[in-house]
Amino acid sequence: MTSQNQSLTFKNRKRILTIPNLLTFIRILSIPFIVWLLRHPMAPSEQHLFWAACIFGLSFITDQIDGIIARATNQITQLGKIMDPLADKILVVTALMLLVHIHFLAVWIAIVLSCRELIVNALRALAQSEGITLSPNWVGKTKAYFEGFGIGFVMLGPDQHFLGFNWYNIGMNLLYLAVITALFSAAQYFRIYFVESNKQES
Repeated sequence: MTSQNQSLTFKNRKRILTIPNLLTFIRILSIPFIVWLLRHPMAPSEQHLFWAACIFGLSFITDQIDGIIARATNQITQLGKIMDPLADKILVVTALMLLVHIHFLAVWIAIVLSCRELIVNALRALAQSEGITLSPNWVGKTKAYFEGFGIGFVMLGPDQHFLGFNWYNIGMNLLYLAVITALFSAAQYFRIYFVESNKQES
């Protein structure tokens, strides 16, 4: 391998192995641990629920941190643009499925939140193919926070109380808000898409 090829390989690695991308990979690697804890051969104990919630919470925090780091250090990569939202969706959908599996969450909530992600992603792909950008709006970002904190609190289970609060009930209320904001933000994305699409046709 020539020195020029070695230099290009190093640059490509440097472009991939950025701190934001590493945080994204860590988030993906955390998913099997959450699955194992919540699908323990015996019913998940309070300790399993606690550690699963902690791992999910840390993963959710990395999702917020890696974007900030990427923008602050100008380390936004094409890989990061693809993998960051994908890792977030996989983490959230997996967590929702597991909560339904252990009877902590109603199926309809998981279906609404999961289907919303699939539909909005498909709409974004369609919009991008037509040269239309659907940037995240504040409603969608609010939905993400309701969803993230809600899942983490519900994952603790109905029997665990900290600081005198029933975090499970708080989490359920946050997930109800997540459903409302999810539907509202999806409607906004469709509105923006149709407005921009009509502009292109006129």
